[in-house]
Amino acid sequence: MKCSYIAKEIYTTEKAYVESLCFVIENYRNQMAEKGIISKKDLETLFFGLEDILVCNQIFLLKIRKRTEKWNLNSQLGDLFTELVSPPPSFPTLFSFSSTIQNQLLLGGDGAEQGFEQLHQVCEQL
Repeated sequence: MKCSYIAKEIYTTEKAYVESLCFVIENYRNQMAEKGIISKKDLETLFFGLEDILVCNQIFLLKIRKRTEKWNLNSQLGDLFTELVSPPPSFPTLFSFSSTIQNQLLLGGDGAEQGFEQLHQVCEQL
């Protein structure tokens, strides 16, 4: 029975994550785009792959939900996590996203910190 509680908690956590991604897209990215607060290039850099990540996690959430709805003593979720992090073509954007962020932080130096401060100021205006 403990496993069913853990599975439900994983589902609840993933659902909250998906809802948060939707919130960021709707209330930050879309608002910045509509108001022209930052350049299109900066907008694409800042929110690189976010919609793809959202779709991946929506699919993952759906699979978890289906499993938890029919949970029994032989049920498991491990294979879903393995599928989520398997190399492309499963979720190529996640790997690309990670590389892009690493490169920006490594190459950005003080500029990266300044960019985050500018982003914070922009978000406060929304």
